[in-house]
Amino acid sequence: MNRVKPKITFTKETDEYGQLIFEPLLPGMGTTIGNSIRRVLLSSLSGSAITHVKIDGIRHEFETMEHVVEDILDILSNIKGVVFRSESTEVKELTINFKGKGSITAADIKHDAEVEIVNKDHHIAEVTKSRDVKISLFLEQGFGYSPSEKHKQENDSLETIYLDASFSPIVRVNPNIDKVRVGRDLGYDKLSLEVWTNGSRTAEQSIKAATEILMQHFFEISALDKIPQFEDIEEEVEEEEKPSEIMSASIDDLELSARSLNCLKKAGVETVKDLIEKKYEDLVQIKNFGKKSADEINEKLVQYGLSIRAEEELCSG
Repeated sequence: MNRVKPKITFTKETDEYGQLIFEPLLPGMGTTIGNSIRRVLLSSLSGSAITHVKIDGIRHEFETMEHVVEDILDILSNIKGVVFRSESTEVKELTINFKGKGSITAADIKHDAEVEIVNKDHHIAEVTKSRDVKISLFLEQGFGYSPSEKHKQENDSLETIYLDASFSPIVRVNPNIDKVRVGRDLGYDKLSLEVWTNGSRTAEQSIKAATEILMQHFFEISALDKIPQFEDIEEEVEEEEKPSEIMSASIDDLELSARSLNCLKKAGVETVKDLIEKKYEDLVQIKNFGKKSADEINEKLVQYGLSIRAEEELCSG
């Protein structure tokens, strides 16, 4: 079977839907490429979502609000349906300060220039009699699905209600494989990849981002014979002798959760060296930084024989 250069066409019907057609491909490659892109689309693209809220006068999600049609669980479900674009890696506090009666929509959410609301007409609650409704919403960036338990911090107030968060901008991916003819040969593949998004990214942007992630990983494998091999050194290395490449590495390389990463960047920590030089007492002054964040960071650092300073205070705090 001869190798034929494939062609790519992309059809964009809306910002939320698009179809990629890739043909002709060698037998089996349609399934291989389609499934690879699909898995990355569903699991590895970053997005923004509300992780916790505070509703004035409400202590937990099983309460109701006077003169509001929806109960708190319905309001929380509606809040999770708001689609955001955020240019910030930090946790953003958004607010709703509604006065009067009528419908509360996503357009009533107040935010800064780094945040954009995609579906501003999305319904949140219906107020039947004039009253004030005050809600604080906390927007974070992340990947995939994150359960509410992961967002809890020791220094959050008792009125904080935590939400399951779906950060992925992808709603659905549907790869279809058909056979196509090239000359007399009917064995070639045609990949039709349909993508639906929530509107925070277009289907075309999402496919490009997913293929770039795959290419980065495949590049590492293709350079396997170029990676220098080092013998294991059993003797302990003194702190001043730590390899400079570890100390100069970005904190992004530690693969921390979005909340811990945001806390560190808020404190001006950009490299592992910056992190090691910070005292725990300085870090706990940062909003949303608690023992859980410290434990997570130390788990990553211990792989390099490092830890946050004053570690004994972490264990007791």
